[in-house]
Formats: sequence, structure tokens, C-alpha cells
Amino acid sequence: MSEEERKDVQGMELDPNDLDTLVDMLKTYRLLQNYMNDETLKGIADVESSMFKLLNAMISTDFVDVLERGLQEPEFDKALLEPPQLGMMGIIRELKDEDVQKGVGVMMELLKAIGKASTENNEFKSRH
Repeated sequence: MSEEERKDVQGMELDPNDLDTLVDMLKTYRLLQNYMNDETLKGIADVESSMFKLLNAMISTDFVDVLERGLQEPEFDKALLEPPQLGMMGIIRELKDEDVQKGVGVMMELLKAIGKASTENNEFKSRH
């Protein structure tokens, strides 16, 4: 790059690529500045609040540890790369496996808890 193409801005040498990057950053900053208002910030805060409640509920149980160990299983990794195709008989056959039975049992308890919470939530909302 020639000396003519470089600009000296307050003691810093900037080449055209630096200037393009700075212009892009300023455009992004202005876009965010125009987008941010009280309603947007409240929406973001509401989403974060819900996420933190869910995260707190998950980390106060063994759910995260169990899920993490399950996701690290080599067989699960293989199934993601080459998903097995199971028909009804294959599913029934898999239900004989003790680990599958435990997993289905855990999922059934989760479904029950969600159903119960949904009912309680609907009753709460109908009273208020």
C-alpha cells in the first residue's frame, strides 16, 4: 500500500480497509441505537427473565447433568450421523432395553409435570 493511500488520524495510520471497517461499525452502531427503545429493552428483559427462570429450574435438579452425559454418549453421536430408521416393531423391540425404559419413564414424568404445570397455570390465569 502506498503512502498516499494511508491516512493519519490523530496520530494513527489508517489504511482504506481500516476506514471501511470503521464505517461499517458506525453504521451498525447507529442501527442499534435507532432500534433500541423502552419497548425493545422491556422485550429483551422479559425474554432474559424467562430464560434465567428456566435455567435456574434446570440447574437446581440433576436434569442438566443427566442430559449432558446422555448427549456425550458415543451411540448418540453415531445416531446423529446416521439416524436409525425404526418402524413400529423396531420401537417395540427397543422398549425391551432397560435404558430405553428408563428414558421413556423420565420423559413420561416430564410430560406429567408439564401437564400439571399447564393446568395450574391456566387455573391461575383464569382467576386473575
